[in-house]
Amino acid sequence: MVRKYKFILFSIILLTSIAGFVTLAQSQQIYYIQTTSPQYSIVPGSIFIEPLNTSMTLYIAVLLNFTDISSLQSYLNQIYFSPNNFHHWLTPSQFRSNYYPSRSYVKSLVEYLESYHLQFLGQYGLALVFNGSVGNIEQAFNTYINVYYYPFKNLYWFDLVGIENIGPFYYYSNNVTASLPYNVGKYVLGIVGIDSLDPKVVNVIRESWHLSMAKVKAQNSLISSAVISPITIQ
Repeated sequence: MVRKYKFILFSIILLTSIAGFVTLAQSQQIYYIQTTSPQYSIVPGSIFIEPLNTSMTLYIAVLLNFTDISSLQSYLNQIYFSPNNFHHWLTPSQFRSNYYPSRSYVKSLVEYLESYHLQFLGQYGLALVFNGSVGNIEQAFNTYINVYYYPFKNLYWFDLVGIENIGPFYYYSNNVTASLPYNVGKYVLGIVGIDSLDPKVVNVIRESWHLSMAKVKAQNSLISSAVISPITIQ
């Protein structure tokens, strides 16, 4: 009988421990922001120069996704292709209520990033704008931001010339896919400003690199500007 009770007690303790481990694992789940993968921002053939000065201030926009893509797609199909619901539009407030991340979610994300000393500058639709030092941005998103040099004249895409006469140029980019705790990151679609592939925007880079930089004649612009602001978003 004593052995039986000991076994039951041991089983309860074991199950409690397992439940605790599961809860801990869930609380520590990581959400990787796939659009920030270096495969999209570090140009093949680039040369690593040095880490971007951690005291530099950057402006970033955290882009949020819709909360229920399948439901949104179904709604769009109905209003465009269903005779019964054709052009039965939602009001802007209804659309936000149905498909935008909740205010409580946005609040939790803002508070999380503010805990890393990022300054919240405002929300513009699905874009949350912040500024902060490179070092704090790196810590908040579990990544590192480096300076790179692209030494070639043209940019290539699958061994074919994509953009001519755009290089050489310096730029910065994160070298690790940015991530957040799952609960605060689950609706984050991307981050604008954590990298820059625009060779015309060199002010931030110039302050972190001690050599003079080559002038770029081309007017082509790649993915994004290095610095964004609420004015840019609007």
